[in-house]
Amino acid sequence: MKNIGVVICDCGGTLAGKLATSSLKDAMAARGASPVEIHSRLCAPEGLDFLKERFSGKSDALVIGACAPRLYESLFRSCFEESPSRLSHISIREHCAWVTADNALAASKALHLVCRAYGAIEKDVPREPLPAAPLPAATREVAVIGAGIAGISAASLLLKMGYPVTLVDESETLPPGVGEAAGAARLIGTIEGIEGQAGNYRLTVSTREGAVEKKTGAMLIATGFDKSSDLTGFPPELHPRILGAAGLESLQGASCPRGVIFVTDIYRDMPPCFYRKVLEASLDLRKKDINVTVLYRNMRVTFENGERLYREAREKGVLFLRPGPAPVMKAMEGGMELFVEDTLTSVGGRPAMVRVAADYAVAPLVPGPLKGASDLAAMAGLGCDESGFFQQDNGSILPGRANRRGIFFAGGCRGPVDGTRARQEGYSAACAIHAFFIGCGDNCEAPAVKAQVAPGLCALCLTCVRTCPHKAVEVAFGDGEAVAPAARVCREACEGCGICVVECPAAAISLEEDRP
Repeated sequence: MKNIGVVICDCGGTLAGKLATSSLKDAMAARGASPVEIHSRLCAPEGLDFLKERFSGKSDALVIGACAPRLYESLFRSCFEESPSRLSHISIREHCAWVTADNALAASKALHLVCRAYGAIEKDVPREPLPAAPLPAATREVAVIGAGIAGISAASLLLKMGYPVTLVDESETLPPGVGEAAGAARLIGTIEGIEGQAGNYRLTVSTREGAVEKKTGAMLIATGFDKSSDLTGFPPELHPRILGAAGLESLQGASCPRGVIFVTDIYRDMPPCFYRKVLEASLDLRKKDINVTVLYRNMRVTFENGERLYREAREKGVLFLRPGPAPVMKAMEGGMELFVEDTLTSVGGRPAMVRVAADYAVAPLVPGPLKGASDLAAMAGLGCDESGFFQQDNGSILPGRANRRGIFFAGGCRGPVDGTRARQEGYSAACAIHAFFIGCGDNCEAPAVKAQVAPGLCALCLTCVRTCPHKAVEVAFGDGEAVAPAARVCREACEGCGICVVECPAAAISLEEDRP
């Protein structure tokens, strides 16, 4: 290629000193790149106009050094739709500037990456374009798995946007607020299988009437989390008077002349949503003039209005005790008594020994994934973390997205959240699903850069099938032998990440631009 341009984005000037962008520009100009430019905000409207005016139709290829391609590569490619050009997007911010405090090392790596991208284009030879086989039309329906707060919230917003929604849940009872999603269809049963790709998933649901197959374009997993209780430190004779975190509502009508004790993070860390529950329940009990004692080591009030709730609880008379050694609980007639050394108060220079009588105690929450979450993850080809919760794909950049296109998360399936956060995540997931359908066209086409398999080189070792995080590589089998002569990349599922390219031992896979 003759005209290969280079443009460096210094991210509002924040990368100029870190990466020595002026020196980087001079080095690429000396290598023969033309033109070579520096811009402060390529992702802004003025930056996109700059790309169109300076490079569109004037360069055969372009190397962009900027932030991560996941963020804005598709936006940059849109500038060259009328005059297609070869584009290589290099991450010099996340991969260079943000990973080391050594400016010289960061600048050297940035120059190395840009030079490699430039050299790859310079030595490149024209390749056969990807076959333009038509993709099936996308099914613009949504299946919401889990009819909790997050699922109902997402379903209600999706219905308002005009999408048909099916709620899939094992329970016949629905939580309060289900009226918001009254227009959604319901499938009561267990998911037994998930097949297909983005835009055309097929769910097999086992119901009382038998197996039901449901076609859907996108899926939202909002299954929630398990709310078990930790009974560590509670004598067996007290277990009838120990309430779990899920049973706090039973205190509303209970008789508690002595009071209630809340045990939080004495033996293990607790999620912030549990502290919110404790503070809100404490305030409700104080309104009925019931004595409340809270045992804690680190009151995590990082949730919204957490500090206000904590101050209000203290002002209303809730007793907060921070024990030194593990507290001792004993049974007494009609209740229990607690003996604890409170490190917040002292008598004679030593922690004060405090005795508290109560009718009930609330055990701390031990959050975990719901039963069957691992089976659902295996069927859908999704990843889980070490605790068994669903692991989203880069939560900071792509909140709510799974590692497969067209699958989204909301609520407690990724970790414990309170009701407010679950509702917010449900609405956010609904917006993400809407953006997915709007941005992918009529057939859920994936980004422009996709993996392509050379049939003559493929050895059918299945390395690409095992390593693809997006489940975008398939091989058709029949009667124990491969029907297809090579692995096949599903265009509607491929994200163009390049993992299969570097993992293929036969070097049979390459990344190509799917352009006419």
